[in-house]
Amino acid sequence: MLAALGTALRLTAAEREHLARLAGQAPPAKEADRAPVPAFARQLLDRLGPIPAYLADERQDIVAWNGAAAELITDFGLLPIEERNTVRLSIRLSGTLCSAPAGALLSRVSSCRQSQGGEV
Repeated sequence: MLAALGTALRLTAAEREHLARLAGQAPPAKEADRAPVPAFARQLLDRLGPIPAYLADERQDIVAWNGAAAELITDFGLLPIEERNTVRLSIRLSGTLCSAPAGALLSRVSSCRQSQGGEV
């Protein structure tokens, strides 16, 4: 909600941070403020192969994902950093399975199976 208000008011980054603090919320994390994803966690995502998986931090921000998640859910790398949040995605983002019409999941799974050689 605060992010939408900041956008509507065309606030600068400093103004958005101030608004968040006034509202009693932590300001949105900047990419530089985030702890790096440990190498073992990235390796685990890679080892899952055709199983869609992503890692979320304590704010529910998606910080890492594998190719199957990008293929089945949405390509997180194409989203702005502030949109890579599980709550935001489940509520607002169109074009994901959360908002897809009935039958879209089966179609996406079939597509993933074909691209993985039928092993999903």
